[in-house]
Amino acid sequence: MLPEEGKSCTQKQTCKKKHPFGIWPPNLNIKFTIGILLLALALSISMFSVTYFSYRDANMEKYRRIVSASAQMAATLIDGDKVEKYLETGLGDEEYFEMYRELQDLLIYNDLTYIYAYVPDFEGRKASYVFDISVPEEGVVFEMPENPEAIEVIYNWEMDEGYSLEEDASVPIMRNVIETLEPNLDLNLAEGEFGALASAYVPLVNSRGEYVAVIGADVAVEQVYDELNRIIVILAAIVIGVILIVSVLFSLYVRRNMIRPLQMLVDSAHNFVSNNYINGSGAVSKLVQINTRDELQSLAEAFNKMSVDIAQYISDVTSLTNERERIAAELSVATKIQDSVLPHKFDVAPNPGDFRLYGTMNPAKEVGGDFYDFFMLDDDHLCMVIGDVSGKGVPAALFMMMAKSVIRDNMLRGNSLADAFIDANNSLCEGNEEGMFVTVLCALIDLRTGQMQVVDAGHGCPIRINREGAIDEIKTKRGLVMGGMEGIRYRTIEAQLSPGDMMYFYTDGVSEADNPEKELYGKDRIYKSLERHWKGNLENMLTGIHEDLSVFANGAPQADDITMLAIHYKPEEE
Repeated sequence: MLPEEGKSCTQKQTCKKKHPFGIWPPNLNIKFTIGILLLALALSISMFSVTYFSYRDANMEKYRRIVSASAQMAATLIDGDKVEKYLETGLGDEEYFEMYRELQDLLIYNDLTYIYAYVPDFEGRKASYVFDISVPEEGVVFEMPENPEAIEVIYNWEMDEGYSLEEDASVPIMRNVIETLEPNLDLNLAEGEFGALASAYVPLVNSRGEYVAVIGADVAVEQVYDELNRIIVILAAIVIGVILIVSVLFSLYVRRNMIRPLQMLVDSAHNFVSNNYINGSGAVSKLVQINTRDELQSLAEAFNKMSVDIAQYISDVTSLTNERERIAAELSVATKIQDSVLPHKFDVAPNPGDFRLYGTMNPAKEVGGDFYDFFMLDDDHLCMVIGDVSGKGVPAALFMMMAKSVIRDNMLRGNSLADAFIDANNSLCEGNEEGMFVTVLCALIDLRTGQMQVVDAGHGCPIRINREGAIDEIKTKRGLVMGGMEGIRYRTIEAQLSPGDMMYFYTDGVSEADNPEKELYGKDRIYKSLERHWKGNLENMLTGIHEDLSVFANGAPQADDITMLAIHYKPEEE
């Protein structure tokens, strides 16, 4: 059964890709076996071909030598002058039959089919045979006749009407022998009236060197190929037997020294996948033991090391993942704790018409180092604080909560704004071995008169928007960041708020927000954003600025905490 889409394969459920012809691809053992058999078949065909053609050529050469030597020997045994006499009288003599006996012995000894001496007349489609010797019947022994001079020895043969001189390949050869008186000692294959024969031809001449007859020595082609086939069958049996034995031995060797070690690696890989990815045990059940002393052993050793390393890596990743999940859970709790530390109840005015407040803090990570705070010192004085701790994450969040608490405590003691910051700075410097610091901007507003005192500990100037929408920056006397050095004195400035004025406080996460082109948002864009959104309530104004920041960032990751705090002093009744 194939696994469902999107699910991994288990050890028992092997992932297989179906063959395009509807069958499963064979395993490696079957592939090797098929390959060996195909190789054996190819070797057998090659060996058969080489053996066949080699023995065929050798056999043909053997019979060529036999028939050519036999024809030449026959030419030495036959007296050309006597043949002229036999052709003239048609009668034999004792010498004729002696030559006949010697020619018959030559035929039997060389295992020929025919030996003959004849005078062909191709134009007359006839021939006169002086000698025409074939294989005698079994048991028949040559005997000299009692009266050899009275025996007719010439056999006149007329060609059948169906016999075609043009189709007989031996005719042009014999014509050439007669005309040139040169022997033809090649193994000439021809299909004639007497069957398929392989022949050699020698001219017979008289003592004057004149042509008398043609001597031919024939062997049946069937006889040539019967011997060739017999040898081929024997050699084929030997070749097939040797190849089969070698193939079986090679197959066993490959199975033992290649297939079995590879199968061990496959099984070990399945076990490794099952243990580490399916069961999640993160352990190596068994190392592969291969002792082939070759690349397979090196592969097994590398696989064993890889298995151990991957198992350890999986274990480490699992532990790291668990640790990250634990940290993520703790950071989630820390985020909620930090969020609870920041004030979210903005309706703190003793009289509803005194002011309206709204603030937001969006950390770059789970927890951040920015903060804002506001609280009433008494019924007539409102304190507003915004700060930015160096660094990010948990250390910045812890230092932020400490800075927020220290500043609030010192302000609630009734100290002046400058003195409260001096004491708070000294407190933050104590035990600050990590060298962390915080920039802080604090405004103390007299709700009756609109008089505002501002102290700046390395933070930056706030922005004022009047009831007509005019925007200006309130210049401060910037001091050193808090937590950087003890004994620092801070100076305040005073500014006047008129009914309907707004104050906008922000951290550098707003002004230094960037986009993919690394452009900073900057004060000019802050002013333009305030111009677009100041007419709404404070929540809508800060939300609009956030949206403008997102459009400007264009997908770039948030690099710093973004914190904003705004107040609307004595707003007009809606």
